[in-house]
Amino acid sequence: MTPETDLSSSFPQQPLRSRRKLPWQLVLLLTYLAAITIFGKGPTYIGIEPLFWGEIVLVVSVIWAARRSGRLTAKTARARAVTSLILCFIGVGAIETARDVVVFGLDALRDAAVWYYSVFYFVGIAIASNREECARFLSRWKLFWLVAVPWGIAEFASGYRFSALSPALPGSRGIPVLSHSSSDIAQSLGLGCLLLVSENVGPGFLGKIPRIILAVVGFGALATFQGRGARLAVVAAFVVLVLVSVSQRSMGRIFRRRIAATALLLIAGVVVAMGEGVDVARILSLDRFLQVTTSTLEGTAEWRAAWWRGIYDAVMETNPAFGLGFGDNLNSYNPYISPSDDNHPARAPHNYNVTVFARMGIGGSVIWAGILFFGIFVPLWETLTSATVTAQAEAKHRLFWIAAIIAIWVNSSFGLLMEGPVMGIPFWLILGLLSMRPPQNPQMFY
Repeated sequence: MTPETDLSSSFPQQPLRSRRKLPWQLVLLLTYLAAITIFGKGPTYIGIEPLFWGEIVLVVSVIWAARRSGRLTAKTARARAVTSLILCFIGVGAIETARDVVVFGLDALRDAAVWYYSVFYFVGIAIASNREECARFLSRWKLFWLVAVPWGIAEFASGYRFSALSPALPGSRGIPVLSHSSSDIAQSLGLGCLLLVSENVGPGFLGKIPRIILAVVGFGALATFQGRGARLAVVAAFVVLVLVSVSQRSMGRIFRRRIAATALLLIAGVVVAMGEGVDVARILSLDRFLQVTTSTLEGTAEWRAAWWRGIYDAVMETNPAFGLGFGDNLNSYNPYISPSDDNHPARAPHNYNVTVFARMGIGGSVIWAGILFFGIFVPLWETLTSATVTAQAEAKHRLFWIAAIIAIWVNSSFGLLMEGPVMGIPFWLILGLLSMRPPQNPQMFY
């Protein structure tokens, strides 16, 4: 089959043969993406306490994007509705932060991460505006997810011992260089497994059956992970692949067979495990949903629900239109924890959507809902319903990125991932890449 008829044979050979190097700014960005994709948070501390290298990457990338495209960047977006909404999102957030920084100081600036990482949307547009650079950039990023599969399996199998073996450099307060967030590793592991079964990411990269076996082993390792958010995120991404494989016959027989074979193997594994008396509900943490309790705060659904209800009541009583602003410690609205509780130091309610509502009120939430609709669900619908050959070819090359951005959003609905650079940068970056239509070049998204 040709690259135009089968997703699994579309690795971009020609762009990678060029000897033109990526700008050093994109190399820095790729280095950061490699660390967070494979290791989680990566080497946050390197002897300087602390080194905010996510923020450094942000500044460097935004300056590069501004010099590359300038004011024309926003006009080149495929989805102008998304661009307009993100500009409004940034504007509302900036105005509220400028107002609150006078009162709360650095706390307001720290909370402003909810909105200011959205500038990576324009970085994504700037990358996508150059066909060759975009192909090289994205092909390398996909390789990071593949490396995350064996690393994640080893980490889960060893009880997170491998990252702990990395050195703690001077000034790092004893934190290993590879100190990570397990939820990030779990999500990267799952997305890497999906990549294995959906695409040929490089010439000669494993055979068809070994790829599926490695993916199933990875999914098995992911099933033992205790965080619900990462698992639900991967399930959502896998559902996207299943829906597209069913709705789009043009995706090719190899693609559909791999998805079907993986799904059947996973179902068979669950059935066999249940037949052997394995408590699958406990392993998958489904018992936490079925037996909600407030006796143990950590990891319970009620703990979060109570927090979200408290925030909703506070916003509606204080300022429904524009929320509580930036700087207020949202721990104050959880009846089960104290803002000074060392076990729960996070200032946000483990749900990006609720955080946006808390900080920016109904106005910010409406803008955020519009970004989700036009930036994620409209491209997904186009992928499911694309009719022309050109649209179908483009859909193939966008599929993994749509699944990845949905996974990040789902995971961030149970954690703090998008409120920092670890998932804030990838989410908005992919959104910008998806908002560009590759002109006469369906291989752009490889």
